[in-house]
Amino acid sequence: MMRAVLVAALVLIAGCSAIPGTGTDIPSNSTPTADSPTPDGSSTDGELTPGMYRPVVFEDPGRYVFSISTQYETDPGRVEYDVRSTALSNTEIAVDAEFAGNSHQTTISGNRIEVSDGLQTLDSGTGSIEADMRIFETIFEPGAWTLGRTLDVGQEWGATIGGVAGEDSVDSTLTVTGTKTIGGVECYALEGIADEDGRTVYEGCLAPGHGFPMQSIYYDSSGQVASLLELQSYDPA
Repeated sequence: MMRAVLVAALVLIAGCSAIPGTGTDIPSNSTPTADSPTPDGSSTDGELTPGMYRPVVFEDPGRYVFSISTQYETDPGRVEYDVRSTALSNTEIAVDAEFAGNSHQTTISGNRIEVSDGLQTLDSGTGSIEADMRIFETIFEPGAWTLGRTLDVGQEWGATIGGVAGEDSVDSTLTVTGTKTIGGVECYALEGIADEDGRTVYEGCLAPGHGFPMQSIYYDSSGQVASLLELQSYDPA
């Protein structure tokens, strides 16, 4: 299901006005006018401008270094994405992952959908199923929640947030609570609150123009951090 949502998102990026096969129109705020912000969140004054978060869609090449941890490992790992080409028809990302005492390097290239497929099915090579699942979820699941939405402070909408640690998915309310800077990148802070009991199930930070979340934290039913991915540094090409 998540794979289908992502493919639909990438079709939208290519210029369609509805999700094929669903009859779902893009929200009206996804189409810029002369007086509205650009979808990629670009800004001429250095301040964060409302825009869309779109997985694996980058305004510019650059090198992202993330820390990643789960409740099953005592030491955090590291995932580095070197985005070398960002064109729709020619995207290239080199991946260097270290987790649970193991490491793995690979390069994925092709058109944007092919690269997205490659990242979704990527075996981190670290020997950790948890690492593979967290890498997958933290990149692509926020893209499903925000599909077609222009992010701005104060926005709120419903979303089903994937279960962690074998728990069920949770119907939640996502709110853009403000902005913050993580790893040198300014981003929109998201908070997911479970509709049933009001507990925090997710915290993250998304930056238009950057195809990875700057931060993505999942909480289990006891309120403990189940998994965390957070940008440590970003170096523009």
